Amino acid sequence: MSKNFFSEWDSLKSIKRSLIFFFAAFFVGSVSQAAPLCQKLFEDDLGQLLSSHPLLGKQNVTDQQGYSYFKNAIFSLRSEIDFPRVDLSYLDVQGSLKNAGRGNKEILIADLNARKVIAKISNPRMRAESQVLNEARWLMFLNKFGLGPEFLGLIRTPEGELGLVMEYIEGESVGFNQLPSKTQIQKEHIQSIQAAGVLLTKLQIQYAPDMQFILQANGHATLIDPEYFSFQIPRDNPFNPNEIPSHPQMNVKFFTQNLTQVMQQQQSQQVQHPETPKELPSQNSPSLIIIPGQEPAPLKEAPKIILLN
Repeated sequence: MSKNFFSEWDSLKSIKRSLIFFFAAFFVGSVSQAAPLCQKLFEDDLGQLLSSHPLLGKQNVTDQQGYSYFKNAIFSLRSEIDFPRVDLSYLDVQGSLKNAGRGNKEILIADLNARKVIAKISNPRMRAESQVLNEARWLMFLNKFGLGPEFLGLIRTPEGELGLVMEYIEGESVGFNQLPSKTQIQKEHIQSIQAAGVLLTKLQIQYAPDMQFILQANGHATLIDPEYFSFQIPRDNPFNPNEIPSHPQMNVKFFTQNLTQVMQQQQSQQVQHPETPKELPSQNSPSLIIIPGQEPAPLKEAPKIILLN
């Protein structure tokens, strides 16, 4: 980022400080009384890494009133200035992901106040800014029901590209058209995806045909990239337990069936090809490798024991 950009940013902060002082003096009635108030407001502003926004944060909304409120409030956000934003000067970029994905110029990995985040910088030639804003809306809305990576705000680069900042999720990205190639499937992954499908249907959400998840080592599957989601024809109350939701979307069912087959294949391969020890025997230091169900060969020297779980 250029020095000119940050000098302009400092100038904007100075202007902001002057405006705060002016309005504080106007409402309080005197400069002497306004000075401490102005200082406190400005210090609070410096302490905020994100723009204050009432719609940020993850929750677990379980009632019709909360559903309607957040749906109306979030999807009424239109222009960039309506959204929460992240201050560029607080991002400490550590690197980038090798695969930026379709429509992105790059995906940066950064620290934000000791928190690991990613910044998805869009490619304006391949992705309209309206799509970036739509993904931001959906992330904010899904966060209210515990879904997706936590959205932290929009970002604008010095070159003018719009991006999204969200929490970093460690794991392998998979989707309806992309089965995992590295991750060991756990039954918790499948249960997590099934639960997300049921919740999306309950929330009257039509998910994209290429819906994607990140499979984490702890067994959780995090829903990502919801920019092409849309709402179905609404029911009176999606939280009414007596109203059984229809489920025209069967992609989640088929996807979890495919994942189950992959998991079974992985388990079968583990039985046929037991895991090799991380530490191999050397000629200078003979080792005794103990594999369950297999008798070790006798050695003349005292062995170093390697246990395989």
